[in-house]
Amino acid sequence: MSTRRGNGEGTKPVKQADGRWVVKVTVGTRLNAKGQRVARRRNVYGATSAEARRAAQEVVRQAEAGVLVLDKGTTLEQWMTHWLEGPAATRVKPATLDAYKSLNRVWITPTLGHVRLHKLTPEHIEHLHRVMREGGRAGSMIQKAHRVLSRALKVAVQRGHLVANPCARVDVPSAERTEITPLTGAEARQLLASAATTAQPARWTLALSLGLRQSEVLGLCWDKVDLKAGTITIDQQWARPVAGVPARFATLKNDTSSERVLKLPAALIEQLRAQRTTQLEERVQAGEKWTPHVQDGKTYEPVFARADGRPVRHQTDRAHWKALLQVAGVPDVRLHDARHTAATIMLQLGVPARVVMEILGHSTITLTMNTYSHVMPELIADAADRLNTLLTPAASAGSERSVPKSVPGTVGGEVSRLPSAGNE
Repeated sequence: MSTRRGNGEGTKPVKQADGRWVVKVTVGTRLNAKGQRVARRRNVYGATSAEARRAAQEVVRQAEAGVLVLDKGTTLEQWMTHWLEGPAATRVKPATLDAYKSLNRVWITPTLGHVRLHKLTPEHIEHLHRVMREGGRAGSMIQKAHRVLSRALKVAVQRGHLVANPCARVDVPSAERTEITPLTGAEARQLLASAATTAQPARWTLALSLGLRQSEVLGLCWDKVDLKAGTITIDQQWARPVAGVPARFATLKNDTSSERVLKLPAALIEQLRAQRTTQLEERVQAGEKWTPHVQDGKTYEPVFARADGRPVRHQTDRAHWKALLQVAGVPDVRLHDARHTAATIMLQLGVPARVVMEILGHSTITLTMNTYSHVMPELIADAADRLNTLLTPAASAGSERSVPKSVPGTVGGEVSRLPSAGNE
């Protein structure tokens, strides 16, 4: 009496004319000539009926585990779909995955999706660049699409589906540098003066003094604020809703470099104390309407909350920024330019670039220096002036070799040891 075959076992083994046994199994889906998604099947062979069944079960297991079983008919579209739904989805954050899917949907698949995976060449990659460039896309977007495709094909190489990654043999398109338009020091002070009349002035002082990202400010909760020590801990963000996932508290963009403990200016500490007092009063008045955000069993109390205690929406926060710019009468710049303003002012004040890097949460000093290269000519000129002041000897009636008393580090005409950091 025959028994019913279970899911994943494939068809009943059939003996072929050459003596081998074959089992047909389903290993995913594919698009047919009409653009419809249908089952994708593969023949699995064995010397015996039992061997064919075992081989079929292993093929199904690999497919379910995310190791796509390919044949020569597999297209780039099929591989990209598999990579985005499997390997990429487990390694990147939702917002990043959403960006990957968008680039694939709009550019990669429409341009190269029909090409069979094993037949991809560097010329195909260059064709994608050309199509995007002719479509008016900026170099930065072409660069992003190239890197997404390269990462997907790198996994294909690692799993033995490709011999080499064709993207590695094509130059990565250069990205145009985005012009940074920070506010001047005078404009920043003017903006903060106007912010002092708003309900939450600390919100804008944080942006213009420490250069926090919008998501970092909105994700700042009271358990991360130590008013006694005068510090805040930046280790989470209020992430935007993406791909059907609602707004939520999440780890930072770069978990290693972005996490930081920052010392607060005295004026900002006082603003945060006032913010805390005001918020507690609002909470009492709201009563049962006060409903802080609860996520994964944890209650979050954001420093900058809505009237019901929940985090401020990103678009609402941006609208408040634009309104503040108008009231202050300063140039209409992006909210992210508040971050650029803070960094520019810190560098102009002589704060070491390494310290600025740590405050901003940049991953490398190179990123900081490249981003704010517009400040470098001014800093170089200032350094030259300081060196000139130090190295130009004052007029003296004595010998040219005499050391002026104004030069620090000298005693009685002889060079003394420089003071240690602890004595400065």
